[in-house]
Amino acid sequence: MNIDTLHLPRVRLDGANRTRYFRRVFRIDQTPATANITLFVDGVYHLWVNGLYVSRGPAHHHPDTRPFDAIELTPYLRSEHNCVAILTHSPGISLHNYVPTTEPHIVGQLDLTHGDSATAIPIDASWRTLERTGFGDDVPRRGWAIGHIEHFDAAIAPTGWRERDFDDSDWSPATVYSAPIKGVTDVDRPVPALRFGRASVSLISVYACDAAPLAIAASTPSHVLGKALVDLPRFDLDAGVTVRNLGDRRGNYAVDGLSKERGVVLICALEEQVTGQVIFNCESDTPGTIDIGWSETMVGDQPQIVRKGTGYCDRVLARAGLTDWQPIGYSSMRYLQLVLRGFSGRVKIRDLCVRTSEPAVAWRSTFETDDPMDARIWRMCVRSQAAGAQESLTDCPTREQAAYVGDGVLIGRWVAMLTADTRHWANIINTQFARPFDSGLLPASIFSGGPSSLIDYSLLGLIGLRDYWKYTRDEAIVRKWIGACREILHAFDRLPQRDGLFDHAPEKEVENRAWETAFDTANPRKRIAPSQKLFIDHPGMGWHNVNEPGIDRNGLSAAFNALIVRAWRAMAEMLEAIHLPDENWNDRADELIKRVRATFYDPSQGVYVDAVLDDKRSTQISQQTNAWAIGAGGASDEESRSILNKLSDHPEPEICWGGPYFWAYIFPELTRLGMHDLALRQARSLWQKMLDGGATLLWETFLGDGLDSWCHPWSGAPIEFYLTGIAGLPGLDFDPASVVLKPRTDLLKTCRASIQTRAGAFSIQWERQGDQLHLQGHCPADIQAKLIFPDGIEVSDLRGDWRFAKSPARG
Repeated sequence: MNIDTLHLPRVRLDGANRTRYFRRVFRIDQTPATANITLFVDGVYHLWVNGLYVSRGPAHHHPDTRPFDAIELTPYLRSEHNCVAILTHSPGISLHNYVPTTEPHIVGQLDLTHGDSATAIPIDASWRTLERTGFGDDVPRRGWAIGHIEHFDAAIAPTGWRERDFDDSDWSPATVYSAPIKGVTDVDRPVPALRFGRASVSLISVYACDAAPLAIAASTPSHVLGKALVDLPRFDLDAGVTVRNLGDRRGNYAVDGLSKERGVVLICALEEQVTGQVIFNCESDTPGTIDIGWSETMVGDQPQIVRKGTGYCDRVLARAGLTDWQPIGYSSMRYLQLVLRGFSGRVKIRDLCVRTSEPAVAWRSTFETDDPMDARIWRMCVRSQAAGAQESLTDCPTREQAAYVGDGVLIGRWVAMLTADTRHWANIINTQFARPFDSGLLPASIFSGGPSSLIDYSLLGLIGLRDYWKYTRDEAIVRKWIGACREILHAFDRLPQRDGLFDHAPEKEVENRAWETAFDTANPRKRIAPSQKLFIDHPGMGWHNVNEPGIDRNGLSAAFNALIVRAWRAMAEMLEAIHLPDENWNDRADELIKRVRATFYDPSQGVYVDAVLDDKRSTQISQQTNAWAIGAGGASDEESRSILNKLSDHPEPEICWGGPYFWAYIFPELTRLGMHDLALRQARSLWQKMLDGGATLLWETFLGDGLDSWCHPWSGAPIEFYLTGIAGLPGLDFDPASVVLKPRTDLLKTCRASIQTRAGAFSIQWERQGDQLHLQGHCPADIQAKLIFPDGIEVSDLRGDWRFAKSPARG
């Protein structure tokens, strides 16, 4: 369906934290040639056809945009009667990925075609709807960035409402808005659809418990509910109480001998951490309560359901008979805890699993080697990008589920390199620039209406646009947002300056958060003045790495000014790409980096210090400041190698070390300077910490403590390093007319790698056998490449599929 011509009725979704069911039964004489639904919900939807789960959505957006999903339903339909069932949820509060409106609604249409005939079934008063869904609204918010916990009463909910033979005669007709909505643009879904799978769970321990469930109300913090599950007194099972696996991997368990006074605790684990939803159904002789907790981590055999003040738990009030649990929200998890209380007799838990979700794209790029550590790091990094890419790119699918500029411009780039799909990346770019603050700065959290700006993220957003252009050569998107880039840089020119350097002094905290909590159709893009923080990297912020040395952000910041230099050069590069005058950005960058060096470079130590306060240099040294200063041209290559050696191979406890996020800026400098061996050692030793700690997805920091999430895609810097730094394949800067492959055959005995570029996929593989080095690879059509070995030997005119042997294997 053409979104531009879509004029459909809007159906009401009233109330905060409210869930509603919709269904429509229709008859077809034979299976249609095509069946598609076009759907948008202001909030969250889940879609079933004839009882089979199909999808969820929509993509994250702002209230002035409605992204419609177009979903093919043909495989789910049958001849005769069919049923489309939709669960909708309206948060009604501001989240880090959602801004509420005053008119929450659902819009959609089912289109059927067969031969020359077509049938359209819009979502209107012909659809049946129910408000008594069983989901309670008097519940606490799960965390500061995401929505509410879920409390489901199966006695209130209709059983089998998603099936085609369900009787909905007592449901109400949907209520349609009479007036059209204003100030909203309809668009196609800007990011890939989701793909769903099933992750099986294994029962690892069983206990008895006798504590009554804690009452749930909006005033009960989620961490209190979670802590009650963590601290639940547990005992060995009583005689006569049994828990049996029913003999398959479908998550079927029988719990017998239960009494109202004695409950059962089931501790389960997945093989690896995934993003998704815990689902199950149960059959019970009596009503009872099932508390569901999940976690990324385990201490002993207790899932850590509470992390950084957030409780990851929901509750189901089971009825006698069948209870079907299909939650609204998703999370990332590896361990589960189910607590069954108040039952008598038998409870059968059926089909307990996690419905996984990730973007429906092909993860084509590869990196294989005989070194098991490199292989494990690569797999963990790639899996984390898939787990974090949901309705948008998310910094973590557990605690925040939000897209941030600093995260998004990196994750989007890596996803493109792995899949050749740039939609997530483009969506981050387009959304961040479309809704700046009045000052010109960008919001830190892209799909929020909040007043927070991490001031360096505005510069990273500009640089991210330059990188997107490098990968795609899409001049149109540069022309579209070059004005927004100018506004960002003009905002920095308005900052206080001392001795030609920029001060990042924060603006006054803003109390008025009206835009975040109420969408004003008369002024849909008004952004209040932001509060500002200088991020750079976690150490020293107080959010993470609290027991480690932090970046000194007091006074004038070397890293901040070096980043301005890099942004000015990126601006000049984009202006040249679209054939506009330089506007003096390169000249200004040359002058500023001289100021940065004169002020912050300490020749006695041979490094940059972090800051200057009251004309006195800080004693704090950080990898972060020095990496950005080197990247800005603040040191010769010889000095840069000395700095990076000092801040890598010879760790000193007082130095501030870069977190996994910041290695996205350190690896490129090591590679550019030919320090691949050092970079590889660092990748192995640092990311091995995660693997040794039991991680299967990336940690937020190298500590992996109780403040961190354990699924943070921004920590995936080894992806690009392995592909371009070690395998030597083309990266962002590749020119199809002059492709150079630089494989580090001296560092790995075997390697097999491929990368996605705008010209197509490049691949390379090699193996050393004695003094022979055997290489082969592939270049896309019409591409000619040159190969340079570590020893300087060159091979030219590589085309299509190529192979040769090199002897002796000096490189």
